[in-house]
Amino acid sequence: MNVVVKYVIGHTYKPLLEKYLSKKRVFQHNGFRLQIPPEVFHPGFFFSTKFLMTYLDRFELQSKSLLELGAGSGLISFHASKRGAKVTATDLNQTAIEYLNINASENVVDVKIVYSDLFRNLPEEKFDFIVLNPPYYKKDASSERELAWFCGSKGEYFEGLFEGIGLYMHETTEVLMVLCDGCDLDMIKAMARKEGYAMNLLCSKKTLIETNFIFNIKKANYDTNCNHNVEVTNEGLFPGLYHRMRKKEGRIYTDQQVRQLPSIDPGHVHSNEWEVRKNSSDRLIEHLTSLHRKLNILEIGCGNGWISNRLSTIPSCRVTGIDINGEELSQARRVFNEVKNLEFLEAMPGDTLLRDRSYDVIVFAASIQYFEDFNEIILWSLDHLNAGGTIHILDSHLYDEQEIDAAKERTRKYFSDLGFPEMADYYFHHSFNEIKKFNYRVLFDPKNYINRLIQRKGVFPWIMIQHQ
Repeated sequence: MNVVVKYVIGHTYKPLLEKYLSKKRVFQHNGFRLQIPPEVFHPGFFFSTKFLMTYLDRFELQSKSLLELGAGSGLISFHASKRGAKVTATDLNQTAIEYLNINASENVVDVKIVYSDLFRNLPEEKFDFIVLNPPYYKKDASSERELAWFCGSKGEYFEGLFEGIGLYMHETTEVLMVLCDGCDLDMIKAMARKEGYAMNLLCSKKTLIETNFIFNIKKANYDTNCNHNVEVTNEGLFPGLYHRMRKKEGRIYTDQQVRQLPSIDPGHVHSNEWEVRKNSSDRLIEHLTSLHRKLNILEIGCGNGWISNRLSTIPSCRVTGIDINGEELSQARRVFNEVKNLEFLEAMPGDTLLRDRSYDVIVFAASIQYFEDFNEIILWSLDHLNAGGTIHILDSHLYDEQEIDAAKERTRKYFSDLGFPEMADYYFHHSFNEIKKFNYRVLFDPKNYINRLIQRKGVFPWIMIQHQ
């Protein structure tokens, strides 16, 4: 596994991820419980599978035929089947085929599973959808586990793909393929053109380790007017959308109000929310102050900077607040410009600006829900902690697995009623199960009997994850 992990993500995850993926693991997501052996691509630690699955949710799949080439863990195929599609899942990895059958049976999913190198063993059939998260790094695979990563030293996988895919498409087939900026996009597009196909970029998203793209593939004469060079970058749309939404919610404050937060006029529409946030920030500051040592603190998703400012009152500390919401970040710099041990940076985890920095404390206050991949952001944070450092998650919901579907529906309804339905694509629902692989403690549980008895106020759990 060392070669693959180092090739794909360099030093980001280090030995923690390598060790974790060296054994068979159980992965729970979207209502599925999947056994994933080391030979099979694990969708929990890499963004591409979930990115493609989320994009597929834009389509009506009921009674549609769908082919997934290189199904791996089966997450996309099982999800599509759950939504009513008639699914065929293929893979050329014998171990993947074995576990596709096991997981389909255990999750009671009706999926046709075919051992096939691309189309070699696949009977000719026209599909309504073809989806693939292909191996896209140029190298010859030397083991089963490398089949998920490497497309051949000359891109032989893509040659076979474009040579054979036409037999499985009709005129309205949607072919969706996820790639990343680390692969040879020019080579892949040239191979597509050679066989008469156009690759049209649908969307892209930057993660901590790479930028992923979703393309659709069409016969070139199906859509002669398409612009093959247009890039739709979801990452770039979010800050403005988020700021407009917060303005509509009444969460954009004057400089004077920000300076006083979390104290606010009792008549304010969000006064009850600020009482909750005052209590949670008081508990955090009391805890960090009791450590009696110098602390270098990072707040991720600091917004207007109010809690970074409160953290800066801890003796012998240095606080950095980061965000990509330029409007609120400018306000934070303006309002708190005289605080000498406090800085604000327009950045997010994964940016080169933070590459060589390390911290004693990393805080997510009402921000973890805006990171789609919980594992990825926590592993990045652990990688940037000093020895004995801690991560603190507060003011965010964490759900039991069976609660997530209902929570997603409430979120969609809330944003739609507010007039920002697209915000649902940027708000993610994390479960307690996602924390269990880390060294964590629950420092405040609002459901705890004693907390309720002595009326310790709070709505959200306070989770601390410690550097091992």
